[in-house]
Amino acid sequence: MEPIAEAEAHPGSSMGRAILIIDDDELLLELATEFLSDAGYRVFAATTGEAALEIFSKNSEEIGLVVTDMGLPGIGGGEVVKRIREISPSTKCIAMSGFGGEDMLRQVKRVDFDTFIPKPFDRELLLKAVGAVVPPPK
Repeated sequence: MEPIAEAEAHPGSSMGRAILIIDDDELLLELATEFLSDAGYRVFAATTGEAALEIFSKNSEEIGLVVTDMGLPGIGGGEVVKRIREISPSTKCIAMSGFGGEDMLRQVKRVDFDTFIPKPFDRELLLKAVGAVVPPPK
């Protein structure tokens, strides 16, 4: 498998709103991108918060949902979402993390994420969470 480039876009098969997915785990990022692309979403992928902010600034009108790992190196997922919401307050955001517990839930609530996905996740859980936040592509 080839690693996903930081700013690589994966076109889906329909006109649904785009999703920006951010995770420094390239295998998980690749799988999540594949799950969403196969479901018909247009997907942008980033391995860092900095790359995600650059992608979002160039595509903010197209991206309706951001799915981010909370534990990114450098600019973390919570800070990425705060900055994205400064640009586009209506953008939906989903947090994901392999670490749960009360501290993580407080952080997710403080940043006002739309929902939380525990890692690791499977295709069904990801698509269910995404579908609950944004309409599925037609």
